[in-house]
Amino acid sequence: LGDVYKRQLYQLGNGTEVFSFAPSHGRVASLQLATSPEVFAFNLETDLGTRGYLYQKESGIVPVGGDGERVLDITPDGKAILTLDREGLARLFRLDPFTGSVGKPMQMMKGVVEGKLLGDASSAVLLGSDNQVYSVAVSTGERAQLTADPSRKFNLRVSLSGSVVAYNLEGGEIVVAQDLSSTGGAPSFPLNISRLNGFTPSGWRLSPDGKLLVGYGSFEGSEGLFLVDLSHDLTKATAQELAPHFLAESTPQFAVGASLKPFDQLLAPVEEGTTEPSATE
Repeated sequence: LGDVYKRQLYQLGNGTEVFSFAPSHGRVASLQLATSPEVFAFNLETDLGTRGYLYQKESGIVPVGGDGERVLDITPDGKAILTLDREGLARLFRLDPFTGSVGKPMQMMKGVVEGKLLGDASSAVLLGSDNQVYSVAVSTGERAQLTADPSRKFNLRVSLSGSVVAYNLEGGEIVVAQDLSSTGGAPSFPLNISRLNGFTPSGWRLSPDGKLLVGYGSFEGSEGLFLVDLSHDLTKATAQELAPHFLAESTPQFAVGASLKPFDQLLAPVEEGTTEPSATE
């Protein structure tokens, strides 16, 4: 929040101001939050280009990477940051556990346009300029290609465990892929759920566990936020199981909280005299 001269970050719910600063020039283009409000990363746009910065309560604001290098993602614990330089090279920076200083970068992959870190920073999921999605292991650099079609992709979203990967196609349709190997299942081919359920939201978010998609749009005469249950095995899911369910009226601007409830709890009847907590914030 704030005007063109002052930037302010507030904690939703109680309106407590977490941080306030006034950049001498430029504007904050994007903000990447860790779980603690005392750590976050942001990109600052100026006439010279975009550059990423890290804020820590104890050490203040420090740049991350070189000139023109922007922040793509930060882990929930705030200890690892994924960046992208002017040449399309994705790099990983870790914070020193004792001093909190930004360490030396690890090169992840060239030709990158978007990227997300897994919650434990063991891997990164990267969207390449070739319109393919890759999973890259941090420790070994081993790369696995997750897609094969040439369709243009954008708005990459990844669950914290990396088991769910989603993105938009050029027409706005949403594609989702699962990896259920940890629970005895198999990886699914990317599924165009918009084509299956007829819902193409103008904006959407993936819950941290990847089991819910929250989207803003219109469906069957209603407009607002809708939920799509992604907890099903997508190799077997039906159109009815993936149908959008109206959640609440909203503006197109919304964010999904880390405490988003399971799908069945969100749709459970509310007993008389009680109030259902908000699923989004």
